[in-house]
Amino acid sequence: NNIQVTVSGFAASGVILTNASNTTTGTIDTNDISYRVRISDAVAGGGVSGNFDVLISVNGPSGSATKHFYGILRAAQEINIPNPEVEKAAQIAYIGITAGDIYVSGVGALENAVITYEVRDSLGLPVAPSPRYGATFSSNFYPNVFVNGGTSPRLIPSNDSTDSNGRLRASIVSGSQAGVIEVAAQIILENNKIINSQPVRITVHAGFPDQKHFSLMPSRYVFPGWGYLFIPYPAFTVAIGDTFSNPVPKGTAVYFHTQAGIIETGKEDFNAYTDRDGIASVGLLTVNPRPEFSPYYDNTFLSGRLGGHWVWAQSQGRDGKKVIDSVLVIWNRAPIIVVQQPPSISMARFDTSGLFTLEVTDANGNPLCDGTTITASFVIPAGTSGVAFDSYGDLPVTIPNAASARFPGPGTTVFRFGVTDNSTPPGASATTCKITIDAPGLERRTVSIPVSLH
Repeated sequence: NNIQVTVSGFAASGVILTNASNTTTGTIDTNDISYRVRISDAVAGGGVSGNFDVLISVNGPSGSATKHFYGILRAAQEINIPNPEVEKAAQIAYIGITAGDIYVSGVGALENAVITYEVRDSLGLPVAPSPRYGATFSSNFYPNVFVNGGTSPRLIPSNDSTDSNGRLRASIVSGSQAGVIEVAAQIILENNKIINSQPVRITVHAGFPDQKHFSLMPSRYVFPGWGYLFIPYPAFTVAIGDTFSNPVPKGTAVYFHTQAGIIETGKEDFNAYTDRDGIASVGLLTVNPRPEFSPYYDNTFLSGRLGGHWVWAQSQGRDGKKVIDSVLVIWNRAPIIVVQQPPSISMARFDTSGLFTLEVTDANGNPLCDGTTITASFVIPAGTSGVAFDSYGDLPVTIPNAASARFPGPGTTVFRFGVTDNSTPPGASATTCKITIDAPGLERRTVSIPVSLH
């Protein structure tokens, strides 16, 4: 966007504009959106006097805008020279900071920030280049009380003097301790009057991955994948915090490795570096080596069943210490095995049967993948009316995505169900209970159980 300042009116020829043309930089830093233009008398103590009009116009891709204001160029004899005391330092204004968050040294993240102040006179204008005003900077550091040791952040320099624009600068450099640092500037004037700035607070984050704040989580604990490349890839996400329960810096590296298959890692086109929330996530390719031969499957945790293997994620903590977490996942393998079912069901008409056991696994004896549904339906004899049956107990059921769903037992491989005859007389003398096991991406199987009524 182009910024132009022009002058018109009777006294336009009597003033000079400095820095009347600017172009915006496109920055998103709100500390860098101010522009200055100086209006000066063309002839000191003489020349034309009268009214003049100032027009500020901005034009560019964002649109256009204008602003008018009016001035008077007075004759020299009309000017009242202000008291020199007015132009002396009266306040210290906070202008901005390069970063409101920094990190302890050594983590590869931003370790310093610069605070800019402006010394202004009693009219709110920057003080003149001369005399220069000396300021001292002070700081208070409030460290995290739950973690002892380390060095505090430092102020460099501890003092400064105003530049040609009346500005002061102080730099904060982090140490090895996290917390909040509060910085203030002070000027002592000739008459021993003291002016202070408002305090500026900066957070110093620890940044180092901490073992107690390191968690690896799979998008699925049990999934199809045996015999073909399962897409979308099962995701493995790590959440990393520092010792103070804050997310580690964006871009913290995480290394993933797996006992079976192939797992993404690195930075190029992958997400094995943390985002602003301390999260990194990659995908597992369900390809060779499959978890069916040593050392590519867990030989003990699943009691020797094939199909289960470990995935690890690790990063580097303070003092080079390795932080690591791991998770056990299971690949399903077809076909679905019905280990146990009632061969038949016998029950009284218009009554409820007892409970029967249904046990189902994949080909390796593992629970079926999350999202698997097991439902019961009934074959109604043709030409009959008022005949209705239903199941009760564990059916229907949907296997959840849960860590507990990796292990055989009630709710994962073993289900108890019964039949209820909701018919009205005369009802039916027999029906067939059809158990449908639908494991998405793996297989669909139906088991038929004859039901006789007496």
